[in-house]
Amino acid sequence: MVIDFETTFYFHREGAGVLFGMGDKKEGSTFDTTVQWDFLPQVIEVAVKRLPALSDASISHAWAGLVRNVARRESDRRPGCGVEGLYLINGFSGHGFQHSPAAGRVLADLIVGRDPGLDVSPFALERFARADATGERYVV
Repeated sequence: MVIDFETTFYFHREGAGVLFGMGDKKEGSTFDTTVQWDFLPQVIEVAVKRLPALSDASISHAWAGLVRNVARRESDRRPGCGVEGLYLINGFSGHGFQHSPAAGRVLADLIVGRDPGLDVSPFALERFARADATGERYVV
């Protein structure tokens, strides 16, 4: 999977083709899963700049979906990890499967008292009480 964080354009191989898309920075929070065909020209413009081979491609189908995060606040899209005496690791939305090997290893280290090898404080659930929740610039 390749993600261009400047534009949110992403793509990866999907069978014999390429799955690609891009988040609409102007779209607000909604439960609408209707494909926004009027957004397609913007996606195509970025797509052919980032992956020129797509200029000769055709689009076979489209879909729209929802992204779920730990918090409903737009400023925080990071997963949550642990509370004293309670171990959890969730809130990855569609990235859970992608991150599960590393996330599982970190959680296992925390459970048995080992150093996980990285600072997990940005994922602490207490960040919501402190109102210092910040997260990714763009989510696709």
